Amino acid sequence: MTNYRERLHAPLSWWLLGAVLAVTLGWVFLVVTTWTIAGVATGLFAAAIGWGLWAYGSLTLEVRDGDLIIGAAKLEQRFQGPAEPLDEASYRHTFGPGANARAFIRTRPYVRTGALVEVADDHDSTPYWLVSTRHPEALVASLAQSGKDQPTA
Repeated sequence: MTNYRERLHAPLSWWLLGAVLAVTLGWVFLVVTTWTIAGVATGLFAAAIGWGLWAYGSLTLEVRDGDLIIGAAKLEQRFQGPAEPLDEASYRHTFGPGANARAFIRTRPYVRTGALVEVADDHDSTPYWLVSTRHPEALVASLAQSGKDQPTA
């Protein structure tokens, strides 16, 4: 059962800049080659830039059956410690001067808030997960609610 799901996408401005870059590179090819070669090069540049923006720019956050799933990574509910929503200032501090080099970090520069989930596993040296989210309170509430719904062992 999915309690929370959020999909992050690269903003429109990134796509517009990618299109401008593809056209600019195509123009460079037009200066030194023919229209046909420049057109093919522009198309290839646009496809490569588009693929890069899609691959890097999109990220799925999900809380399913109490487990936190971010992209291909999964933090099982039994290994989750306290979670805390981070506003813009605390997110920036936690990601910058307050960061721990051993932390698991999945952030996107176009999202200015996040959540911190502590890792409660004695065998894991990762102290916490830091993730970008546009709705940090909802993500943390979903993790807390999932924990209440599950029977304790």
